[in-house]
Amino acid sequence: MQAQSHTKSPIVQFPEDTIAAISTPPGRSGIGIVRISGPEAANILDQIFVRADGEKGMIPRHMHLGRAVDPETKEDLDRVLAVFMPCPATYTGQDVAEIQCHGGYFLLERVLRLVLDRGARLAEPGEFTRRAFLAGKLDLAQAEGVIDLICSSSDAGLRAAGRMLSGGLSGLVESLENRLKRVLARAEAHIDFPEDDLGEPPVEEMARELEAVIEQIDRLIHTHDYGRFVREGVHVVIAGRPNVGKSSLLNALLGRKKAIVTPVPGTTRDAVEDSITLRGVAFALADVAGIRASEDPVEKEGVGMALEKVRGADLCLFLVDASEGTGPEDVEILGTIREKSFIPLANKVDIATPEGLEQAGSFFPDAAPLRISALTGEGLDRLREEMVEKVLNEQALSLNRVVLTRSRHRTALEDCSRTLRSASRDLAGGEPLDLVAVNLRAAMDHIGEILGKTAPEEVLDLIFSEFCIGK
Repeated sequence: MQAQSHTKSPIVQFPEDTIAAISTPPGRSGIGIVRISGPEAANILDQIFVRADGEKGMIPRHMHLGRAVDPETKEDLDRVLAVFMPCPATYTGQDVAEIQCHGGYFLLERVLRLVLDRGARLAEPGEFTRRAFLAGKLDLAQAEGVIDLICSSSDAGLRAAGRMLSGGLSGLVESLENRLKRVLARAEAHIDFPEDDLGEPPVEEMARELEAVIEQIDRLIHTHDYGRFVREGVHVVIAGRPNVGKSSLLNALLGRKKAIVTPVPGTTRDAVEDSITLRGVAFALADVAGIRASEDPVEKEGVGMALEKVRGADLCLFLVDASEGTGPEDVEILGTIREKSFIPLANKVDIATPEGLEQAGSFFPDAAPLRISALTGEGLDRLREEMVEKVLNEQALSLNRVVLTRSRHRTALEDCSRTLRSASRDLAGGEPLDLVAVNLRAAMDHIGEILGKTAPEEVLDLIFSEFCIGK
């Protein structure tokens, strides 16, 4: 990976102790890895690893076959591979050692305990990547790309995380920062050297450059909704009164039986959830309890949970029954979701009467419902297309765009944009360049938060707490 250049953060002191952790998930697997980072990595490895060829020491960056041995009991724990990588050309910027064992959890815990007993401490979540950030191996946006890559649940999410890790967002942010530096330099030249014959400040040229930067920042901000969908998935709730076919629709969209389907109204009490991928983006589907008034305490709880899911959804699929027509319960649900983004659906068209179809068609005031049958599959291909069109657009679906996947980035850019607008107004109003320069520096601080140049320690703590232990 080609890391972006990055100045070591002046806010947090670089740690000099040695950390260790199991870097593979818990459970049974063919291989498990214990990772060590810090100045004692080589010494610790030397105490518990014996090369199979009988030689002493490690050839840097060479994988050696040998045994993991308990130095106290001389007991062989496993036949392993080990590698030592000296600093600074490592992930963390420190000496790094890795021991690759067989992937039994108890075995890995035993090897890790040997490492900890010889001077290392257990790494905190994300601490290896945090050290990489502090060593200047990657910036904060790239570090967030690491966790997004690990947690990706769709092709689009994988691509977006890969672009962030490879420095796509970082490069764009740095180019914006450099443009602001040039504007600031012009302002400061006239502030610091008023006695020199520099002529009139190039106010119009500075204003045009600020407007261009603001426009580019605003375009980037507008990618956040799509970026959030890419990273988190689109949260979709299938809503409607009892027995309109919500569970059948969930099963049909998934292509397998996930929810229980019976002719008895109120079968679904808890939300039933699963995901599908459309155009590379994950759509998290939730089949919730039928929404209606009920005296049954269990069903009332389910209805309450359903309404809560609806309020938090990015998209609702609102079903009415084309075989029975609509009623007061449908009217109440429509009032509940009217302010949400939703797709109206007339289900059971395979058994619908002409009167039921007409009533379902006239029920929705703004658009005719899509006619579907969850039983036969009629209309489901068109429904999938509408789900994509409702929340995504062709520009957002470009495979090579840099998009904002995190609200932290959006907030920093929104703050930057507001501050630059203030600087632009000051320029237009003939305010002193000192005031303009103050706003430009503040804008650069906001944009620097994305790369971690001005991020306080509590922000770093929050970001790296998302990581698993061992990364």
